[in-house]
Amino acid sequence: SETIIDCKRYSPTNKIHYLIKFKRFYSSSSSSDNPFMTPNLNSSHLESVRSNLLYKLDNESQVHLYISDRLQLSRSSLIHEFNANLVISPLLNNSLEQFSLDRCKDFNGMPGVYCIVGNDEQFYIGSSRSIGTRLRNHYYHSSIAPNRHPVLYNYINKYGWSSIKVGVIIVSINHLHRYLELHRINPSMTDLKLLGTLTMYESLCLEQYFLDKFQPGLNSQELVAKGGLPNRGSLGIPWSQYKRDAYSLSTRGRQFSAFHIERLSAAQKGKRPSQETREKMSGSHGGVKIYSVNVTTGDKTFFDTKSAACL
Repeated sequence: SETIIDCKRYSPTNKIHYLIKFKRFYSSSSSSDNPFMTPNLNSSHLESVRSNLLYKLDNESQVHLYISDRLQLSRSSLIHEFNANLVISPLLNNSLEQFSLDRCKDFNGMPGVYCIVGNDEQFYIGSSRSIGTRLRNHYYHSSIAPNRHPVLYNYINKYGWSSIKVGVIIVSINHLHRYLELHRINPSMTDLKLLGTLTMYESLCLEQYFLDKFQPGLNSQELVAKGGLPNRGSLGIPWSQYKRDAYSLSTRGRQFSAFHIERLSAAQKGKRPSQETREKMSGSHGGVKIYSVNVTTGDKTFFDTKSAACL
């Protein structure tokens, strides 16, 4: 059975309430049978962000105790604090809206996890300290820097932004705003950066949780790009047979320019292919297969090449 829960989260920056629908499942089955099971939270790559925060903390800093208390929370405690385990798949999110640059303004300064959803149920999950700024950057980078998120941007460039919907999965805490509300003091520039990093860390933890939980198809990798791991782009991502056949068909009969041929030739000079490669090349360029017929008996003899038939 299931229960729909409406949860309102408040953004102090924009003075707006955002309605997020959650779905809670009650089942007697094991967690392995539950599609909304709690993923593994032992994401060691996130520890680099946390360790960096602890290293930069100054005992005399005004924000030392505040940040230290937040970092004492385990990632599983953080997930439960935000009720992230109750969030449903982005494909079932009723609050998705058509992407527009004007709509991005409503998300300025809002930290958390967002989703980008296409018409064919493909989606992307990301996080940011300012979801509005990040969505706007996606819009511009998709055309001028497609290698930043190749799977997502290739999809967008193929179908267009008019087919894209966006939504907020969960709103995290803007620790700069919260700290100023609690203490009413002016922190230093270093403290401001530390509070911003804390906001980023918690948003990354939530993003990693949802990456593990929902397995989005438009993310280039299964680990958050920050926290010590660069975005590797499309390297290592296997192609489907449909994509292989389509690429093969699109390149069939392609003619290279003389300049391109010279560059390919220069790049291969001095290279000695392995025996396995030589055998593959020999097999693929074996010549024209023929057969001879004995006019007396009518028997046919097959040869792989004309040279073999002449022996």
